[in-house]
Amino acid sequence: MRRFYVEARSRNSKYYSHNSIRVGLDRFLNNKNINFSIISDIEFKVTDDALNAHLIELDREGKIPSMKHKPALVRRDVELLYEKKLFGLETPESLRQTAWFNIMLHFGNPQIKHRSRVHHT
Repeated sequence: MRRFYVEARSRNSKYYSHNSIRVGLDRFLNNKNINFSIISDIEFKVTDDALNAHLIELDREGKIPSMKHKPALVRRDVELLYEKKLFGLETPESLRQTAWFNIMLHFGNPQIKHRSRVHHT
């Protein structure tokens, strides 16, 4: 598996960037009803570490684009969403948006190890 990660290329012979190969392969296996996860199961930690080291090296060499993180959400932004009635209980749409936001903020994607939080500014 480690060798596969290091040698895998996209159709245009470029390296896969960051987690795309790992997530894509895990999704493929899940769709085939395979009962393990190459992302979260401990048996794949060595493989996961090898891929992370390979991605760091590719990033340093400029062979894959660097990860671009979105700026953190600040409390004032969330307050504005409530003030403008985009979040809240006033309409079915605002309730749905509020529920989705809170679920993603507090639970997020279980495959993501480090979730962003709202910064108190």
